[in-house]
Amino acid sequence: MRVKDWHEAMQMAVVESENRTEDKTVRRWKLIGLGLLGIPILIVTALTIGEGIGGEEGWWGHLIQLAVGLAITAGAWYFPRVGGPVLAVVGTLLTVMMLTEGEDLVAELSSIALLFAPLIVAGVFFTLAGQADRRGDAPQRQGGGGHAHFIRQGRL
Repeated sequence: MRVKDWHEAMQMAVVESENRTEDKTVRRWKLIGLGLLGIPILIVTALTIGEGIGGEEGWWGHLIQLAVGLAITAGAWYFPRVGGPVLAVVGTLLTVMMLTEGEDLVAELSSIALLFAPLIVAGVFFTLAGQADRRGDAPQRQGGGGHAHFIRQGRL
């Protein structure tokens, strides 16, 4: 192996390791957002099961909430640039609706903290992941990413 080829191979290895590190950052933000979304999803799941077993008719409403929540979560995971802001807006609208329609402030604040605040914060994390992926901080999905194309062309 010639010295020039070895040097190029080492540069490629460094670039690829940098891309993997940046990809881990984007994935980490998405996982944090997913973990936060798990809080309201688990609560609504418990309410759905509890009311279903208890024979109450309100469990259908929770089942619809659960389906919508799972759909928005999947959308935010696969399309974080769009899903992140959608989560933040939905969480904000639900918070405003809860504060304007409720009577018991303590119950409202606990509902907001457990159900709606995670939506807003998860939306921020998904938005950050989407912005990092858009700026090119994360590797491209096809053809390599980062400076690999410059190295292949001999410009770096």
